[in-house]
Amino acid sequence: MEITDPSHFGTTTFEEPETVETAFPSDPQRKIALIREYGQWRPPERLARFLPNDFCIPLECKTYSDGLRRIVPRCNFEELIDHGAVGGLAVLHGMHGFDKMVDRSYRDMFLIHQRVRGRDYRRTKGMREHLGRRFKYPQDLSVRRLGRLADGKRDVLPNHVGQNAQWEGHRLSGEQLTELGREAARKAGHPEQAVAYGFFEAAKLNPLEVEPEKVRTLVRMALFDIAPSESVPSQEVIEIVWKRVSKAIDAHLEDSREAFDKWFFGPNNSLVKQIAQQKRKPGGKLPREEVRQALLYLGWQAYEYIGPCVHALMRTIKNSMPEPLNDEERQLFGHMHESQPYYGGFPVALLAERWDFLHPAVVAIWDEPQDQAHIRVLHRLLDYYSSMVAERRAADRQSKQRSRGGVPASPRKVDADNTGVADDGGAAEGPASEEGPRPSKTHTGGQSQLIDNLHAPRSSEEGPFARIAEYLRERNQIECAAGCARWEYRREGESEDSVTILLRCECGRVDQKIQLSMEEFTEHAEKVLGRPRLGPDDSSTDDTEPSSES
Repeated sequence: MEITDPSHFGTTTFEEPETVETAFPSDPQRKIALIREYGQWRPPERLARFLPNDFCIPLECKTYSDGLRRIVPRCNFEELIDHGAVGGLAVLHGMHGFDKMVDRSYRDMFLIHQRVRGRDYRRTKGMREHLGRRFKYPQDLSVRRLGRLADGKRDVLPNHVGQNAQWEGHRLSGEQLTELGREAARKAGHPEQAVAYGFFEAAKLNPLEVEPEKVRTLVRMALFDIAPSESVPSQEVIEIVWKRVSKAIDAHLEDSREAFDKWFFGPNNSLVKQIAQQKRKPGGKLPREEVRQALLYLGWQAYEYIGPCVHALMRTIKNSMPEPLNDEERQLFGHMHESQPYYGGFPVALLAERWDFLHPAVVAIWDEPQDQAHIRVLHRLLDYYSSMVAERRAADRQSKQRSRGGVPASPRKVDADNTGVADDGGAAEGPASEEGPRPSKTHTGGQSQLIDNLHAPRSSEEGPFARIAEYLRERNQIECAAGCARWEYRREGESEDSVTILLRCECGRVDQKIQLSMEEFTEHAEKVLGRPRLGPDDSSTDDTEPSSES
């Protein structure tokens, strides 16, 4: 029997509406009016016993000139994932009845998801195989001389970018792609996102048709680094690791939040070592790399637990509206917040780390959900990303090896037949680690090599340069009044005498520079990275984050 009483789904209340003016996307001089209401959702009494005290979801409702209400949580996607994991699990208990084993499985998977993926807003790093590249700026696309592969490519763009489905047209360079997107970005009201809109325009030339059962694989390849199928751990090892992780969590349930986070997420945690060296447990002592692979597989599997929770919470909020949404508003809400087949069966929140790259296509789907071409464009963007991140990592490894006089690395096999799914020898659904050994932390090279290996754009989770920039930002007491925890760091120019760091917070309120001499920069690098002083003949070019799992 269909339930029509909104109170069954909780209580959603809104404050008095207010009319606000905002700039027209393509013309900042023009103003458009919208009606905004702040509110919140509170769970029904029947779910309260499954939730923390005072659990609620802050909401915002915006009504534009089309008359449609758009309901969004007043938090970022990462926070929505965490709220959804807790609130959505309570909804599932309310639907199916409470089962202690089911509850424990979901909670364990939630913690594993946090560990493998990380959380920017809580400043916890994920495992290195979780892809953090954002490709937001033109510099992200270029390859420095030392990193160029045998074909001499100067960028990481796919070979077919700029061509249509009949292979007509020419391959775009990074500069051409940025120029292609500049006007589209301006019209959309995001002039600073020319690169993202360049890829969007290129993808519209050659949309990707993907079989429904392969969409989840396409999503996975855009979120995790993938290794050949022989690296995927056996199901037996995965189950052993899950049981050991669960028992280890049991032993820390009485810890304070700070102590638990340090043990489970901290940079010097020893969880992998602890799990691997249990000689008397079923399965005996396990190789650490095998444990890491199992954790990565579980991290991807965790999406299948978290996704339905976020979906259940958001659908419950939709059904709780005191003034029910009309058919068009319900459809829009579903595309914005609920699981969709074109996201691999997940809500879009679970692709939060790809939002900067995908959002032009996602917004196009929201605006015209009946147009299936937008979905094919979205899938081409996922294909672009997975191809580029493989090229980027191969180029970075080669740059490091060449700077040390080593043998160039082979790139990961990527999509060769323009189908959107890489040929990895039939890899299973589990993500695995980066090919080859990790770089040594001791090597030599001139200071110019240090300069050459400071990639211009860096995000807060991508290696030594960002760590140094983060330290310098905090040292200079540069903060965002809105409380942004996510920052972009880029290096301006390639001077061998000085370093200029461009920094920008997530909301864009803070956008400024830090300038210092090369000597000052290397002094701070020594403090942050804990390495010997980078002298003229002893500079580090290692761009790999030290492992916290070894």
